[in-house]
Amino acid sequence: MDPAVGATIFTVLLYLLSSHSAQPPQQGRDTFYPQPSPPAVEITKPNPHAEGNKPGAMPQSGDGWSKNGPGNGGATLPVPGSAMVSSDRVNLRRGPGTNYSKITTLKRGTQLNLIASHEGWYQVRLKDGRVGWAFGSLLSGPGAPPVQNPSSSPAVAPARRSGQVEVLAYFAQNYPGDPAPRRSLDYSRHVLDGVVMFSYFMDEQGNIVGQNPDDITRQLKASDIDAYALIHNYRGSGFDQGVVHTVLRSESLRLKAIRQILNILDQEGFRGVNIDFENVHPGDRGYLTKFMQELSSMGKARGKEVTISVPAKSKDMPGAAWFGAFDYYALGRVADKVMIMTYDEHSTVSGPGPIASINWVREVIS
Repeated sequence: MDPAVGATIFTVLLYLLSSHSAQPPQQGRDTFYPQPSPPAVEITKPNPHAEGNKPGAMPQSGDGWSKNGPGNGGATLPVPGSAMVSSDRVNLRRGPGTNYSKITTLKRGTQLNLIASHEGWYQVRLKDGRVGWAFGSLLSGPGAPPVQNPSSSPAVAPARRSGQVEVLAYFAQNYPGDPAPRRSLDYSRHVLDGVVMFSYFMDEQGNIVGQNPDDITRQLKASDIDAYALIHNYRGSGFDQGVVHTVLRSESLRLKAIRQILNILDQEGFRGVNIDFENVHPGDRGYLTKFMQELSSMGKARGKEVTISVPAKSKDMPGAAWFGAFDYYALGRVADKVMIMTYDEHSTVSGPGPIASINWVREVIS
């Protein structure tokens, strides 16, 4: 994808499973979902140019500085490695600077695993699995044994809203009140920035039909997690190409659908929308882009985020089935976020192989 594309936030996508079997949700993606597992820790370097971030800022009074002075005199600590808190009080922050919010306060002697470093700050992992940033002069090491993450505690993803990595999950249920995705949401809640609700279908008349689980969106709001409405074309046992074809090629139906989408966002208090039209005919490429342009323009006027899910591809092939309709560059210029579905490397029609090998994922996102 062109680096100039507007949707530049790298988004980690999780799926809140609607069943513990190997079957996909009946009203969800026709893709095999693995069993839930603890989210992996990811090492990220924040953007030093992001507005409001001062990665090199020195700790100030009340930010862990004590009369005892710095612990290591500014010496570089080995990464990866181990260290311990050498000051009376040290603030663990969500990013490498005093402008980032505080997670907790560490006491002298607290043992840490060092994950990464950035301009005098260190990303560290606590014994309970939490991850944050501490100023290096208030730490000492090496020498303390590495802190092992107990198997009973899930690993923790990067600090939320650090400006570099954003974690979104898709919530899909087989039936109203399905407990399985709720359990998965409870398990993953502490690492999420947003949840996309697989709740709404667009029909041939441009109507947006569906029902949102209000109890879930209320919980998300209380937890300061953004909720997004997903609009899809999944019907029966697959994604209905005819529905999208009919609506996209009609200006009146496009505008009808867009108005209904925005009304739902306002009424239900959604942060934004995720368009998940799949199996779009390659001949509708220009109409899909036009729809997203119109939705983005009207959505931004209401202060809503407009995002789109796109199938994975390593090069642009406008005439290809399934992904030819998705113009990465054009869509990236109008959408706030582009979710690239990098999990279909192999399937039942391609023969055995990984669904998302790291080299393939890198090839797609580059």
